[in-house]
Amino acid sequence: MAVTTHTDVVISEDHFYGGLFEEMEQNLESLTTGSRGAIVINDARIKGDYGYDSFFTSIDDMVERRVVDTVSAGTATQALEKEYVSVKLNRRTQIEWSLDAFKKKQLDPMGFSFVLGREFQRRKMQEMVNLGMTAVATALESQSALTTGTGSASITHALINTSFATRGDKAGQIVSCALHSVPYYDLIGQALTDKMPANIGGGAIEVGTVPIFGRAALVSDSSGLVDLNASLTDTYNVLGLVPGAVIMSQSEPETIVGAELVTGLHNLVYRFQAEWTYNLAVKGFQWDVSSGGANPTDANVGTTTNWDQIDTSDKTLAGTLLVVKGA
Repeated sequence: MAVTTHTDVVISEDHFYGGLFEEMEQNLESLTTGSRGAIVINDARIKGDYGYDSFFTSIDDMVERRVVDTVSAGTATQALEKEYVSVKLNRRTQIEWSLDAFKKKQLDPMGFSFVLGREFQRRKMQEMVNLGMTAVATALESQSALTTGTGSASITHALINTSFATRGDKAGQIVSCALHSVPYYDLIGQALTDKMPANIGGGAIEVGTVPIFGRAALVSDSSGLVDLNASLTDTYNVLGLVPGAVIMSQSEPETIVGAELVTGLHNLVYRFQAEWTYNLAVKGFQWDVSSGGANPTDANVGTTTNWDQIDTSDKTLAGTLLVVKGA
């Protein structure tokens, strides 16, 4: 049992005890509030281990030529129904402090529990966004028609344009571009050196940002946007996302127990414990119940064979994937 005791805290009698936790190192705000609807986090109660949402497939041959000089029987066009399948992910957190540690620190356990709960909500959001980025990148990776780049070249506007073009006349549906900070700043550097209009490079210098064909730039060092590749050169996933590309729905009531006093141990202990559940869905794909299973590990979420394309057309999927290297 990993319990924080008084030897694990720093006693500063003469200093005001300000921040209990370091600031988070990942930019979540841009991914959750600035995605223009590409990343959705909502609340929806879902029973069981999976979420099912049925729909009718597109009927491409619905309209046909009518022969005016015949009264023979017509042939009906079939309307097929399929299901989107999301997967439920069960999560927990547990932190314990000895009462003695609070006494030595002159802390109020209830006040600490409040601050800890606030930090919990932020870390909960971080885990959801990271796994959501992993899911959509993995699902798109399985679609060769929507995946460009091999990680052998650094990012350029030309490569982004080629990536977006894989959606053809539906490329305009891409509303945001999610990318790691490494390729993002590579893109700014490229804007300063290539043969682009002067206002692009000047704007990059003046405001520190670079346009991405009018799409929102979602810059975050999310684990889902980088492939560490062991000892090989790291590669980065640049995602062109459409509205509703990845949806994370809190599907069961969240339960939080804060500052609960636990007896029966050598020292009295305060316990903070929480559990929650959310469903993860990627637009145009269904979770493969047979191969992926229930309550999957992060590794299973990041396995391409566990995400099956269910939409007939590539143009209705979550977006595009460009794989680049760092400059």
